[in-house]
Amino acid sequence: MTVGSVRLTSFAIPYRRPLQLAGGTTLQHRGILIEVTDDQGTSGVGEVAPGPGTSSEDIEALAGEARQRAGRLRGAEVADVEQIEAAAADTPGPLRAGLETALLDLLGKRTSKSIAEILGRGRDDIPERAPVNAMLDRQPPADALARARQAHADGFRTIKLKVEPERFDELVATVGSIRDALGDVVRLRLDCNAAWPSDRAAAALHALERFAVEYVEQPVAGLDALAALRRQTTTPVAIDESVVGRDSVRRAIELGAADVVVLKPARIGLIEAARAARLARDAGLAVTITSNLETSVGILAALQLAAAIGEVPDRPDWAHGLATIDLLDGDLTETPARAERGHLRVPNQPGSGFELDRARLERWSL
Repeated sequence: MTVGSVRLTSFAIPYRRPLQLAGGTTLQHRGILIEVTDDQGTSGVGEVAPGPGTSSEDIEALAGEARQRAGRLRGAEVADVEQIEAAAADTPGPLRAGLETALLDLLGKRTSKSIAEILGRGRDDIPERAPVNAMLDRQPPADALARARQAHADGFRTIKLKVEPERFDELVATVGSIRDALGDVVRLRLDCNAAWPSDRAAAALHALERFAVEYVEQPVAGLDALAALRRQTTTPVAIDESVVGRDSVRRAIELGAADVVVLKPARIGLIEAARAARLARDAGLAVTITSNLETSVGILAALQLAAAIGEVPDRPDWAHGLATIDLLDGDLTETPARAERGHLRVPNQPGSGFELDRARLERWSL
């Protein structure tokens, strides 16, 4: 399979409302759509999604690197995972993810296999649906409770709350009110984005122990600090920002720094994320696959990865962080990856399993 042409389209889609995240208020998602067409006219699609808070300068730099790599890709042979990995090597994580997704999507269409199959999952073992968590950005306690109630009514059984640094008392009040209102049928996850001071994190986790939080994601920065903190609490700890690939997961395992590994394929690449997931699973850690708040192009690629790694042992209801398309005021696919009753349907079509909507792409392109 030989690459014939590569098409790049920069786009921007606003969020339905301003999101309060770690980097501040986020108004829109900016990305780059990559379309790779082979010498037989078959095309694969991927998304470069650098994530909220990325500066315009950094996005333009990614676009420049994407144009350079596109020129080098023409004529390349990409007939298996190893060749695809080599074709996307030595590029920033978001660009690597977009290139790999486009090439894996193309390979899947040429071989009549889904990306989950290409990454090693047997066709009969791929689930029809995958559980996903609701994601609540930083909100005052009353607003967080109202949105948690709505998420529960919508069928979500796992809710992830973004945590405001320093406001420990407010956090405990918020978690307590959700527990009182919804009981134990809802699992709660907290995401701190490595923002808690180490000298206060242990006390905060102790205060949360009575609420049976499923895990706290990256409470402090650095694997050594996480390992020390984990020894001081019974609240499970997850790593996210500390994950830059297999080496960091391997180091986390050696240090005993985590119970859960959170992987964003859009940040480190789809193939590297798959290998990091297997490494974590082999060591007995749970794995959560999450989006980078991108369009369904990236979300469905990440969903294929979640399907490829399979269920967490003894936890068939383990939720991935992929129910984020409703945060955007638009999409680039004909059928957006929208959760139903707390689950995403895993496409059984070749590749990523979607059709690009060119009218939508034209609407949001820059």
